[in-house]
Amino acid sequence: MTPKEKAKQIVDKYLMVLPSRNPIMYIGDIETAQKCALISVDERIDEMYDWMGGGGYEWEKNRFQYWEQVKNEIEKL
Repeated sequence: MTPKEKAKQIVDKYLMVLPSRNPIMYIGDIETAQKCALISVDERIDEMYDWMGGGGYEWEKNRFQYWEQVKNEIEKL
């Protein structure tokens, strides 16, 4: 899954569970969903960084970069 697809998937999950500010719509607002998604991704990045200790195997660095890209894509939504 591309970072852009993953970003949309995470934000969409939050949209489905967050309360809506608009009583006519049944999904939450995009800004709140983005903030929640960013917190989630930041937690994952922080955990990976702590685990790697600032330097790890190449595949772990690739995962770290992937989640950084996901974070950037969430910010673009």
